[in-house]
Amino acid sequence: PGFRIDHILTMEFDTSLTGYTEAQNRDFYRNLLEKARALPGVRQLTVSSTVPLSPAQDTQSVAPEGYNFPKGQSTTPIFTSVVDENYFDVMQVALVRGRAFKPTDKESTPAVTVVNEEFAKTYWPGQDAIGKRLRIEKNKNEWFQVVGVAKTGKYTFAAEPPMPFLYVAVAQNPRKSMYLLTNSYADPAALAVPLRELVHTLDPDLPVFNVRTMEEFYQVRTISIMRMIVEMVGAMGAVGLSLALIGLYGLIAFSVARRTREIGIRMAIGAARSDVLNMVLRQGFKLSIAGICIGGAISVAVSRALTAGLVGLGQPNSATYVIVPLVLFLVTMGSCYLPARRASRTDPMVALRYE
Repeated sequence: PGFRIDHILTMEFDTSLTGYTEAQNRDFYRNLLEKARALPGVRQLTVSSTVPLSPAQDTQSVAPEGYNFPKGQSTTPIFTSVVDENYFDVMQVALVRGRAFKPTDKESTPAVTVVNEEFAKTYWPGQDAIGKRLRIEKNKNEWFQVVGVAKTGKYTFAAEPPMPFLYVAVAQNPRKSMYLLTNSYADPAALAVPLRELVHTLDPDLPVFNVRTMEEFYQVRTISIMRMIVEMVGAMGAVGLSLALIGLYGLIAFSVARRTREIGIRMAIGAARSDVLNMVLRQGFKLSIAGICIGGAISVAVSRALTAGLVGLGQPNSATYVIVPLVLFLVTMGSCYLPARRASRTDPMVALRYE
């Protein structure tokens, strides 16, 4: 997905809930990071305004330098994360060009930003993004210079298409609502209690939110959502199959009714009931095979598209492509049997008088 999942504990704070000033906010996060690094089991620490795959992403109105917007538009909404200089290392977000933030990137120094590959490709196609500038409307339209280009990852959902994203330095854009992301040597969940106690020591009144491992967060945002989608698709598939069976039954029944006189003639000149039964079933067989072939081709295409878009989703095994069509074939042929049996029991004399 473009970021680290294992050995990461997430923990959210919002110092605005306890009325922190800007100076108190800086002191709190500085003390938190210093003391948390000394805890046993802590390997690395970073802070970020958002967590990958979180639905609550920070959106900023951005104006890349040199980009020609459509008439009436001067900015574009871009997902943005405020991070410190350790974020790219801790979360294993690869930089393809340039550098990450440095401790020397401060409020008193020129504003810098790191964009992802999709941002660079979208707004500066065919150009080197390093050294380019952009304005962020919320930051009083201050110019931010691009110092790095990160590999494009997943930001809101594992199946999302590539989207522009940018990072700004927390030292230049302090926030009161932040996540502490802790990289542990062992089970990250074991750090939840000591980190909570540390926060309580620094400020007993500050609430702590969203304490969970990154693996748990990833499970919630991917597997749980995918399970819900699969259940919805399964339910819609069941409804669709039911409608298809009803439609097929109606089509065969209508065809039999239209061919009642023909069936009577066939039986009058010697056709057996089994011949009539087979004739009607043969019509259902052709429709079933045509539907299975078309549906099978579509299912293969959709399966490949989902496999390419979803992390960790493998191709269905070959048995799936055999068992499912077989079950569908048997069910559809079953829906054809009732009108076929009714046709085979037609009285030839009644059928010949049928108008």
